Amino acid sequence: MNLFKYPFRSSSLSRVQIQKCEEVGMNPMNIRAEITENGELLKAELLANQETTSVAFRAPLVIEDELSSAISKLTLIENRTDILFNSSMPKQYGDLRSLSDILQMNPILEISKIPNLTLLRNELFPVHAGFVHNTCLSIVEYTKMFGSFSQLTTYSIEKLIRHGSLMCGGLMSSRRSIQKFNSDSLRHTDGSLCGKPDRSWNGIYVEHKKMIHKTTYSFIRNRVDDVEFLFLKAIVMCNPAVPDLLDEDVKLVEKERFKYARWLLDYCLKKNGIVHGPDRFNSLLSMISLMEIQQKEQKCFHLILRSYFQEADFLVSPLYDDIMASH
Repeated sequence: MNLFKYPFRSSSLSRVQIQKCEEVGMNPMNIRAEITENGELLKAELLANQETTSVAFRAPLVIEDELSSAISKLTLIENRTDILFNSSMPKQYGDLRSLSDILQMNPILEISKIPNLTLLRNELFPVHAGFVHNTCLSIVEYTKMFGSFSQLTTYSIEKLIRHGSLMCGGLMSSRRSIQKFNSDSLRHTDGSLCGKPDRSWNGIYVEHKKMIHKTTYSFIRNRVDDVEFLFLKAIVMCNPAVPDLLDEDVKLVEKERFKYARWLLDYCLKKNGIVHGPDRFNSLLSMISLMEIQQKEQKCFHLILRSYFQEADFLVSPLYDDIMASH
């Protein structure tokens, strides 16, 4: 799909249309689906910026330029990390760099350039490890390429990654499975099924596969297109409600999240019209609450596995295990 050929129903909005749009859903207080659990942060931000948004809609050409530019920038980042995401580590080899180490380095987007790959002799799930590690690593490198994130402290960036990487990974893997393999099941880049082995352990692996497919099923139900995927991923990563962010970084993250949410709303209005656009926007944001639930369940599952397999050096990969162990 060409990300720049998105179908717009109209190239401009009249003041009457704007008023109608506000009546049927543009009012930020009507937004039902939120990014944070308490459901108030995004509403408050959009409400505070309602006047700014209304002014922007009186200049549709400016909006279209901004929207196209935002799509272009996010597409460029996605394309740069795509090869890394769709590759795997050599079997039973691992990247022992910590998350902090990776954040201090320039982006490395090819497996062959990762320094000091190490043979891992005591890894519980080596078959899946290479694919999962590269998903995590591609998200870390993706985050480092956000222009405004260069203004954040490394401490806050690490917090954002620990909170958002599983959700972003679910979005990315769902999109790949649907587009590349025409599958309603999560698949690695070689086509193999994601998830733990099928052997029975009191049925827990069956439940695990149900758990990790929540985002995929929501992705399918909502028929998320490539542009919506780009903005959803950015919104997920820009979450000022992540615990323990430094105060000086929260404002910048809030500003970034609102910006991507506004562009997603602009896109929904242009693609779906002023009557159906707000509902589409709400439906897409509602996916984030589900992803939050899935992430918590996955981390709880990882904690249970770690308690049973204490002798394993790594359950999956060093980076993945590190992220999963964080709260």
